[in-house]
Amino acid sequence: MSTAEVAQAPVVRTFIEHVQAAFSGIWIESWEPDLLTTMLMQACKAEKWYFMSWNVAQGLRLGKGIRDIFTARNENIPLPADVLSLEQLTSPRGAVHYLPTLLEALTRPQPADAPEGSVWKQDSTLILFMQNLHMFLGADAPVLIQELINTLHAGSSQRLFVVNVSPCALTTMELERQFVTLRHELPRGPQFHAILANVVAEETIKDMDEEAIKHASSGLTTREAENAYALSVVRNRTVVPKDIWHSKYASIRKTGTLEPLVGDTTFADIGGLNGVKDFMVKSLQGSTAKVRPKGVLLVGVPGTGKSALAKALGNAAGRQTLALDIGGAKNKYVGESEKNIRRALEVVDVMEPAILFIDEIEKAFA
Repeated sequence: MSTAEVAQAPVVRTFIEHVQAAFSGIWIESWEPDLLTTMLMQACKAEKWYFMSWNVAQGLRLGKGIRDIFTARNENIPLPADVLSLEQLTSPRGAVHYLPTLLEALTRPQPADAPEGSVWKQDSTLILFMQNLHMFLGADAPVLIQELINTLHAGSSQRLFVVNVSPCALTTMELERQFVTLRHELPRGPQFHAILANVVAEETIKDMDEEAIKHASSGLTTREAENAYALSVVRNRTVVPKDIWHSKYASIRKTGTLEPLVGDTTFADIGGLNGVKDFMVKSLQGSTAKVRPKGVLLVGVPGTGKSALAKALGNAAGRQTLALDIGGAKNKYVGESEKNIRRALEVVDVMEPAILFIDEIEKAFA
């Protein structure tokens, strides 16, 4: 993505606003932490903010801007290996502990014998990007949690920021009020054109059914969409919506709670239930009532046509139909059931317009 495109992304704009407003802790929920972190780093370069990144595999990595300023000063960088122990180099606590040391070196007063220039800055903004910090915030991490709290308390006045990008929400009670939570939405309509252009030549897109491709792609991440397009090109020498649907169905099933309802069932194939079918048809055709119906509660023993009715409704409306298994979303751990349902509803939301069939909804109230 170009710098201009990155700056226009809603989550990037919101991130810049929160840094400008001195929110020292920013937690961003994203299915694409690598892609989003790269975008945020591009935004930091444009804003002339210093940054570094950490993840458990790569450890702590300094941004090029930090290295450049010390090179311009003809000074040595206080490298992490000089400040941290061997164990701390790959730990999140080490990355957080290193922040004040680096900021102090970046913002120290200009020596009297220093050459003239703008490399001595007293208002430096320093950002630490972390990935999947949630994996380290269990009950056995009190030192890391306290280190984060101390850093974030001092961060607003010192222009020191900790930004975590993770697919999970922040559930550590001690940190909930320390971080502001943002959300990186899945790609939507116009964004799929740019993704498609990365896979096929721009001039060939006009020969494709781009609207059908966008519709089929809703609910996929950027990488999933790229993979689906590439696979379709290998099979057909062009991008075919049907192939994207198959890739998306496989992705939806990974959630463990959603299942696509696919088939050619129509209302005519279902015996009885005439009142419900008439009601659904009238709802689809539009209503003059001030309040339009948006749902139907179906009660009945297994085998009476509830799932078939949902499939038929989807085919009649020309919309995707998904089944949400409440029983599959339930988990013995506190908060996990709600998280599973929230994730499933996020997928449904980005795939709108869609029809959601909630199976065994009574289990949600048990």
